Order: sequence, then C-alpha cells, then structure tokens
Amino acid sequence: MSTAGTPLVAPYDVLAPVYDQLIGDSGFQQIWAAFGNACRRHRITFASAADVGCGTGRFLTKLATECAPSPLFGVDRSAAMLALARRRLAGIGVALLQQDLVRLALPRPVDLITMNFNTINYLVDFDQVVQAARKIIHSLRFPGHLIFDTFLPTDDLPPLRQIICLPNVRGHWNITPLSDQRGATVKMHTCLRRGREGWVCAREIHQQRWWPLDKVKSALTAAGGRVLGVYAMCAPRPAESGDRWVQIVAKRC
Repeated sequence: MSTAGTPLVAPYDVLAPVYDQLIGDSGFQQIWAAFGNACRRHRITFASAADVGCGTGRFLTKLATECAPSPLFGVDRSAAMLALARRRLAGIGVALLQQDLVRLALPRPVDLITMNFNTINYLVDFDQVVQAARKIIHSLRFPGHLIFDTFLPTDDLPPLRQIICLPNVRGHWNITPLSDQRGATVKMHTCLRRGREGWVCAREIHQQRWWPLDKVKSALTAAGGRVLGVYAMCAPRPAESGDRWVQIVAKRC
C-alpha cells in the first residue's frame, strides 16, 4: 500500500470512525473493571464527573447509564472523536467540550475526573504534564478523586509494523520507539471504505511519551493532589515492578 500523495491529517481525523473496532473495544472491559475496582477499594462516591480524553464516548455512556452523575462532562481535543461521541450520547445528559488537556476548563468543578486509554501519554513534554496535573486537580471539588491509566517506560520495545486488512478498513502502522525507549512515534496509513467514494486514505502521526511513575506522582503532588494507590490494569492487585499498564488513583488534598 503506497503512501505517495496520501494527505497528512490531524490525529484521529481518519481513525475516529473505526477507533472502537480497532482499539477501543479490545480494552474497554479491562478499563471499566479497573474503574469499578478503584471505586470499591477507595470507597469513591461521586455526584458529578468528567471524562477527559473521552474519545468516542464509550466510557461516558457506561458512566451515564450505570452511575448517573450530574453534571457529566466529556472532554476531547479531537473534533472527529467528539462528533462520534455526540451521536452515541444523543438523548443522554452529557455536555461535550473540545479542549486540550493542558488548558482544561470545565464549566464547574466535579467530584470525579477519569482519563482512559493512556490520555496522559500523549503529553510529550513534562511541562505539559505539570500544567495538566494542575488543571485537573483544580477542576476537582475538595476532596474529589482522579482515576486514570498510563503506560510506564520499558527497555525492550522493538520497532513494530502492524498490518490491517478488514472489509471496511485497511492500513499499515509503523511504531518506532524513541532513542531513549521512553516513548514512541506511530505513523498510521489508514484507508476506509466509504460507500460510493470507495477507499479514502489518509496518514496520521501519533506521538506518545511514557513518563516514569515518580515523575507523574511528583506532578500530581505539586498540583495539590495525593496519590492513593497504583494498580495493575490487567489484574485486581497493586502494581508490581514488571507492570507496564497501570492505573493511578489520586485525590485533591
């Protein structure tokens, strides 16, 4: 599949319609189970909430229908993802906001903020992590809670190439680790079948930075938060040294 002449678009502009099919569906049950475990473990209750980096709105839908917080906000910087969330949440009382995490400005503070699917890893400069932590903690009512997942650094990630060949989507994604093995650049060439238009192709470049746990904790502490626990995403237990995908639970002090 040649990339010659394929337009470069903003992250998720072409991926959004198939995001759940390719990525979201596979991780959702783990994320929802880990969220429930965190709430039970720390006796977290909430009357209002916001899901930051809400994507297509799948977590928001579950949160709205099973927990019914009000108000409930969904925040994402991608217009394409928010368009899908808006359709999915039609008739459900959720306010959707297009905002960047480092400039988070909720209409009012909430009891709970969630961030799923490694939202924080898309902040590639540590100053952004510090700014985001401050915005998030200050968007919580005292003593509100923050529940989010993140990838931690690894020392052994090789370059990867993923080939996609499905009836409605084809593509190849190249994942190149940074030289310090503390992040990666993902170059996506994706084609979607769109009725009479046939195949529509575009390129996206996604960058991730995998921040060490101590740096994430320091940013939260400096912002006025306190980390209550770090847990494995793939098992209901505290995180161990070999765990790479972890959940962090914090509160506003």
